[in-house]
Amino acid sequence: PKNPMNYDVPKEWFGDSLLVSSGAKWKRQRRLLTPVFHFDMLKPYVDVYNDCVEVLMDKWKRIANDGPIEIWEDISLLTLDSLLKCIFGVTSNCQVNKEHDMFVQTVKNFTRFATKKIRFANLPPLLFRYFTSEGRQWEKTLQFLHNYSRQVIRNKKVQTNREDNKCLDFLDILLEAKYEDGSGLTDQEIQNEVSTFLFAGHDTTASGISWCLYNLARYPEYQQTCRKEIDELMEKKENMESKM
Repeated sequence: PKNPMNYDVPKEWFGDSLLVSSGAKWKRQRRLLTPVFHFDMLKPYVDVYNDCVEVLMDKWKRIANDGPIEIWEDISLLTLDSLLKCIFGVTSNCQVNKEHDMFVQTVKNFTRFATKKIRFANLPPLLFRYFTSEGRQWEKTLQFLHNYSRQVIRNKKVQTNREDNKCLDFLDILLEAKYEDGSGLTDQEIQNEVSTFLFAGHDTTASGISWCLYNLARYPEYQQTCRKEIDELMEKKENMESKM
């Protein structure tokens, strides 16, 4: 069960998606999307994650001696890069292509305006949208985000050489998924799920990674413990691969 009061604002971007829906609607959507979360679906993407991190490391190596690095923006582009590749099959080069900075900035605006919108909860929606500066900014933010989701879907639909894909990605599954009665997701339902995963897989993940790295930097002793554990795991993996 989900309290509508907590989801009214996100619903304006995500619609009635998996994140927002509840009850029978949620159960139906979740069953349809279950294949996306299967471990075998995720394994092929490890190489993609590594490639994306290499781009980030190259960026940081160039500026490492210039002083402290504000990592959140770069981590946001990292998660967006891997998300677009793994879930939507889109190679954006967003970590080095400034064109996608606007999406990252707009997501930040969305969270900020969403907090402000709560202050205007008692104001009629039309008055808020068209007669307050915050409302007009909110409307522009939503328009940009909806257009971004639609563009991701359009780009996917016009791809003709699917045979090059190593496996089905999230958007492939959305476009091809069928309910028990043989019907598929509507265009609006697909857009709602795309918008949800764009936010949940990008912004919240970037926040979690940034917070983790910040604390590892603050507490070097724990950083070394993590490094030791990773080295031991990688050594075991390399030994296993050498015996195969």
